[in-house]
Amino acid sequence: MTSFNANSIAYDELIKELRSRLSFISLNELVYTYEIISYMTSESNCASNIQTIDDHITPSNATRKLDIIVATMKFISRIESNVNFLRLLIERGTNLIYKNKAAIEYESYRDLLTDTYNFNHLKRIERQLSKEDFVVYFFDLNGLKKVNDQKGHEYGNLYIKTFAKALTDSVRLNDIVCRYGGDEFIVIVFRYETDLTTIIERISNHLTDTQITFSVGWAKNTHRNLFKAIKEADQHMYIDKFEQRSAQSEGDNLQK
Repeated sequence: MTSFNANSIAYDELIKELRSRLSFISLNELVYTYEIISYMTSESNCASNIQTIDDHITPSNATRKLDIIVATMKFISRIESNVNFLRLLIERGTNLIYKNKAAIEYESYRDLLTDTYNFNHLKRIERQLSKEDFVVYFFDLNGLKKVNDQKGHEYGNLYIKTFAKALTDSVRLNDIVCRYGGDEFIVIVFRYETDLTTIIERISNHLTDTQITFSVGWAKNTHRNLFKAIKEADQHMYIDKFEQRSAQSEGDNLQK
């Protein structure tokens, strides 16, 4: 199809250009560049080629991979004049760009530590969600600062991840679990039980073999406003936290 191929001296020239653009290229990125060239210059539209490229894309590296795709497309287009080939180059390059942008968008709405949604996702769907019937639960982990101080932040992160998994394992796939910030989580449940404590019992059961405890409040979306419901649930959570601390203080006094 084209005189350009991944085994030619042009590949070395492209790598030099990429190094000047990106300062540093990892071995993974060199392999990725080779596979992009192979895919873009292949005479067949082999599904395995695009799958191999997809395997390299993660939310954390998508931006750099996007730079490599664009630079590769520009480089090849400068040394090729075949109109049919250039048309195919644009088609395949656009496909790769779309996949990387999808990964970047995924990252912008996910919490990287827990792989739950983040606050940005709630803002994105605020208008849509505000029209829905749901119960929102506001969770706050108890004692995370003490865990970080005594066992280190790595253990604290594990503490957060374990709690996040307990949340996701306790709700349906269409419900929403979101890390609201720090040690705070939001869970939005659409088809909720008559007894709103049922989900809390499920979560507690998932945490039986851990030392993780939490405070929680909840509210229905009666005002048809997502963040009003969250604020109301937050207020109830603080009442729960206060009651837990009071009960613990009374228990400590009884033991003295």
